[in-house]
Amino acid sequence: MPDYVLPLVVGGLFGLFLFLSGLADPDKIVGALRLKDAHAFRVIAVFLLVGMLGTWVLTLGGWANLSIKPATMLTVSIGGALLGIGFGLTGYCPGTGLACAAAGRIDALVTVVGMLFGALVFILIHPLLVPHMEKVASYGKVTLPEHLGLDPAIFVWPIVVIGGGLLWLTRPRKRKAPATAPKAPAREAPEPMAEAPVAPMALRPALPASQPPEAKRSEERGEAPAGPPPQAAKPEPEEELPGKANENEEDKDAGPSGAF
Repeated sequence: MPDYVLPLVVGGLFGLFLFLSGLADPDKIVGALRLKDAHAFRVIAVFLLVGMLGTWVLTLGGWANLSIKPATMLTVSIGGALLGIGFGLTGYCPGTGLACAAAGRIDALVTVVGMLFGALVFILIHPLLVPHMEKVASYGKVTLPEHLGLDPAIFVWPIVVIGGGLLWLTRPRKRKAPATAPKAPAREAPEPMAEAPVAPMALRPALPASQPPEAKRSEERGEAPAGPPPQAAKPEPEEELPGKANENEEDKDAGPSGAF
């Protein structure tokens, strides 16, 4: 098997788990650094505990060969501070930045370009500054259990058990939905009433003439309405029929002749 196959598979799995765990979301990272979202801290804690236990098991079985770097406290502190500043400004670390740049995020691609520029600056200033800085607070190639004089098992197991227990106790729990009151049954809409037949205009009774509001109020109190009394309607003269007019004329003509 070629030498590049195993690193390629491990790198692909690493990027996959970054996305599945949510660490590839810059909002999660910024929220963790602002102490508003503990999701990223919990995932990183799981990585540390699993990696610590797995490294101890692989080393104990002779399946891993550790390559320990010198513990130079000054340079590590400065490098960690710069990494934290970039982490907070961009929301990406080198691993998540490369994974998100491969996924097509433009901000991650810009972050990767900035990391490459920073690496170039480090290469240029390394001969001038870094060797002198590494001599300050340097403990050599030593692990923390060796520095404390403890057996690796005594160092690893308490941290794994206590850390796992804290992660279990502080796990996010689903909130119960508030109990809602039962909904009242929907009322049926009343049936529309049948409209009464409308009488023709000829059969409708004549409505009384409307009276002014002063006259209505006077009638309700039992008082005579103010103002001039209503005038009686004059009878209209009756129209004479043509036949009757002829009879009256004949009577007028016959009256005087009969007197003689």
